[in-house]
Amino acid sequence: MQIDNQGALWDESTKVYGLFPTTPRDRRTWTWPSGAVIQFAHLKDEDDKLGWQGAQVDFIAFDELTHFTESQFWYLASRNRSVSGVRPYMAGTCNPDPDSFVAKLVEWWIDQKTGYAIPERDGVVRYFVRVNDDLIWSFDKKDLADKYPEWCWTEVDGKRVKIGPKSLTFIASKLDDNAALMRVNPEYKASMLALPTVERERLLNGNWKIRDERTIIFKPSWWKRWPEGKKFPKILHTFASWDTAFTAADLRLGGQKQQDMSRIAYSACLVLGVWLDEADASEIRPDGKHKLLLLSSWWGRVEWDDLRRRVAVVTKRKLTKETDAHLIEKAASGLPLIQTLRKNPTNRIIGITPTPGDGKHEAKVLRAYLSQTPLRNGSLWIPQRDWAEETVNLIGGFPGGMPPSADLADCLSMAIQYLVNGWWIHHPDDDLALQQQRQEEELEEIIEGGEIGRGGGFYG
Repeated sequence: MQIDNQGALWDESTKVYGLFPTTPRDRRTWTWPSGAVIQFAHLKDEDDKLGWQGAQVDFIAFDELTHFTESQFWYLASRNRSVSGVRPYMAGTCNPDPDSFVAKLVEWWIDQKTGYAIPERDGVVRYFVRVNDDLIWSFDKKDLADKYPEWCWTEVDGKRVKIGPKSLTFIASKLDDNAALMRVNPEYKASMLALPTVERERLLNGNWKIRDERTIIFKPSWWKRWPEGKKFPKILHTFASWDTAFTAADLRLGGQKQQDMSRIAYSACLVLGVWLDEADASEIRPDGKHKLLLLSSWWGRVEWDDLRRRVAVVTKRKLTKETDAHLIEKAASGLPLIQTLRKNPTNRIIGITPTPGDGKHEAKVLRAYLSQTPLRNGSLWIPQRDWAEETVNLIGGFPGGMPPSADLADCLSMAIQYLVNGWWIHHPDDDLALQQQRQEEELEEIIEGGEIGRGGGFYG
């Protein structure tokens, strides 16, 4: 447990709190004569957050916030309350992790291309409200209060009282800012400089975007970016690839709302369009080659009824008006959705047979490796939009990233396998095999025509 590590939280706390008339208790708690308490705790498992149900905590501080889950963070935020007169607030420290929920939370303060903090945004306060499952941001708290009064005002003893919006800021910090450590142990910087590139960039330079590409199956750099200002190509076929996530318990609940949405896994969708790249013509494919353009993406924790409605809508970010087909895995969670959608004859539903594997995660990894060649060879494109970059970065987090990386990666794997099986896109080896087959056929025609073979000729 990190609290008890040498030189960790408890050891450091003794250097500060030990200077005051405090009493340490069981290496977890400091108490003051006033009755004030500082307690060190952990959330080892997801459900450990429920141990804080009913608690009232004036100040909550997370050490290494990226080690916690998003639902743990927001649940603890609901315990941040008090009648002591102290204004409740929260703080957290962490090292960069591109696959943590924190990366999404602080993205405005981070340059999304370089991964480094934007100096002029350091410490700037932003305000937010959560509408349904989305955080709505603004620099003007009055603007949010006017637009979303039910989130920012309430009534207490017959009086209208302002309660929001909530605020958040991000302050970047590096090793050189730790003056006390650098004075005593400046050689520590040499240890940081000796780290491998990814760890050094994260821990020493504060890079929030860098990943070890050796572990990435679908590398973000492999996606081609559609030139800014260039007209999008004519889409020949538009389809949606779905990764669904709900259980038999969700189906039994029907329209009832679950108390803890964090228990529901992510569902995800990619909407893609097939287009013909005439500029990529060859002797084998004189008309050009089919390519794939990402038109839209979506992910979220939704219940069964919401998921059915989402399939009908598909997504609000589409660049086209109609979707020709829906790909849904014929697995435990996908089968009920397939059966429901097929009741409407206008829905073209394609059930995808699951990839064999030792487990669900292993099957996703296997399917991803089998599908990476078209992306690596430049057959997949994205528009230069923030949502598209966010999507491919999340896909790039698979297999080690936080949800919904695996869900989006599986959508892409199913899409590519569907197109390969339908001969929309081809493996380079297919072209080589086709070229070799044509050469052999031409050779047989020449031999049968008696043009070679006499006097040694071709076989000399």
